[in-house]
Amino acid sequence: MIKIFISLLLVISLSYSFDKDQMDIIRKSYNIGKLIKAKDGMTFENTLASISFTESSAGKYIIGDKFTKHLKDSSLGVYQIRLKTAKWLIKSDPWLRKNFTYLLKDDNRLISMILRREEFGALLAGHLLKIWYNYALKKDIKNPWFYAVSRYNGGVHNTVYVARIRKNIKLIKKII
Repeated sequence: MIKIFISLLLVISLSYSFDKDQMDIIRKSYNIGKLIKAKDGMTFENTLASISFTESSAGKYIIGDKFTKHLKDSSLGVYQIRLKTAKWLIKSDPWLRKNFTYLLKDDNRLISMILRREEFGALLAGHLLKIWYNYALKKDIKNPWFYAVSRYNGGVHNTVYVARIRKNIKLIKKII
């Protein structure tokens, strides 16, 4: 009985259909992910596209489930990035620092960029994956991709989140 239920869930999840706006976001995520490379040459196209779907249903829900009275404390945008994380990324990543330091002066402008510019969110998310992936490489962590994806969602061993990303990668590979 359990096997039938799991099979049915798999069929339902694989039959998900994306609308035009979702497809645009998934394609943008994929294309930007191809451009962001880790030290060993790893790129993040499928992972980033999957994160866009996992976190916001590819742009359908851009204010996260961690919404508070203040947007400054909420998960935001297609990739559900918090303001604090965005600021840390801009300060930490040389390319982001070179191109987006001006956003550190105005929280409202940075929030607006995260919410309204999918490409900007994809850059932040992709660079966050790259930072954690490179960290895992440097520390000789067994599976740097698992570590990076798990850290993206705030954990070191977040197997549930990584499983969702893997499942959604399979789904996205069928449509791209």
